Amino acid sequence: MPNAPALAMSRHGEAAGTAAALLGAVQFGVGAVAAPLVGVLGTGAVAMGIVVAGGMLAATAVLMVVVRPSRLAALESPDVPDGELAPAAVH
Repeated sequence: MPNAPALAMSRHGEAAGTAAALLGAVQFGVGAVAAPLVGVLGTGAVAMGIVVAGGMLAATAVLMVVVRPSRLAALESPDVPDGELAPAAVH
């Protein structure tokens, strides 16, 4: 899925190299954790399904904690031109 990281980094060209390195390291790390888990659980389709479902739940948890979709609506207002983010409200 090389298009997803490219789209994610398109707004931050000044840090694209650092972001690409971090994404690569995270991908290797997830693979290093997932492969032994499948091996421990067995080599069947059920073990793979359990690990994939666990990865999906972990990704959803990271999304909710890091990105906070509820705050994205505040950043996307119709009066802000494309490519620019509205300032986040400080509480």
